[in-house]
Amino acid sequence: MNMSDKLYHFTMLTAEGKIPSTMIVGEGGWGKSYTVQKILRDKNKKFKYFNTYSTPLALYMTLYENRNSLIIFDDVEGILADSKSVAILKGALWDSGNGKRIISYKSSFMQYAIKPQFEFKGNVIILCNYVDESKPHQRALLTRMNVLRYKLPYEEKINILKSVASTKKIPAEVTGYVLNLVNKFSIFNIRTLIKINEYYNYSKTEWKYLANNEIVRDETLYVIADVMKKHKNVNMQMREFIKRTGLSRATFFRYKKKVSE
Repeated sequence: MNMSDKLYHFTMLTAEGKIPSTMIVGEGGWGKSYTVQKILRDKNKKFKYFNTYSTPLALYMTLYENRNSLIIFDDVEGILADSKSVAILKGALWDSGNGKRIISYKSSFMQYAIKPQFEFKGNVIILCNYVDESKPHQRALLTRMNVLRYKLPYEEKINILKSVASTKKIPAEVTGYVLNLVNKFSIFNIRTLIKINEYYNYSKTEWKYLANNEIVRDETLYVIADVMKKHKNVNMQMREFIKRTGLSRATFFRYKKKVSE
C-alpha cells in the first residue's frame, strides 16, 4: 500500500466515524490539505475547514459551534504550541471514561450563550507539518489520535509532480526541466513546479534563469549518502559526517534513517 492509499484510508476512518480523530503529519507542499478535502468531497462527506488560529477561547467556540460535524484543522502548529488549546482538543478526541467526549473551558470573556462544558459528538482531522514530541502536551495529544506520518518516498513525489503537471496542463518543457533537475537529495514540492511554470508563462526566454534557484540540494542528506557509500563501518561514517558538517551524532543518525527509508 502506497502513502496515497494510506492517506485515503486514514481520512475515511474518521470521516465515517470509525475513529473519532486522525492527525496527518508530514512535509508541507505535497497536497495533504487538497487531497484530504478531495477524498471527502468525492465521497459526499460534509465537513468544516479551518486554517486560522487565534486563542483557546476561539478554538473552544469553534468546537462548540461544530460539535456534531466533521472538522478539519489545517496548518495548526499554533494550536499545538499552546498547552491550553491542546487541553481543549484532548477533550474532543478521547472519552472521559463514561463513553462521552466532554470539553470544558472557563473564561471571563465567555459569551453567555456558550456553555462552559459540552459533549462533542463530531470528528476531527488535524493536518500539520510537524509535531514536537519532546513537548509532553503534544505527545499526550498523539496518544489520543490515529496518526499517519505522511512521508512520501522519492518515487511517489515524482508521480505526484507528473499528475499535477497533467491536471494543470503545465507544458512538457517545464515538467521535463523540473524532473531532470530533481533527485532524492533535492528540496522541492508541488509549489516548486507551479512557481517555475509561472516563470515560464512570464517569459519564454528568461524563465530558466529566473527558476535556477528554486531547486536546491539538501546538503546534509547528500553528505550522509556520500559517507554511507564510502564507508561500511558506521563509526567511520559518523566521524566523517561530523567532520564535514560540524553537526552532532544525533543528527547523523536522524539523517541516516531518512536515507534508509
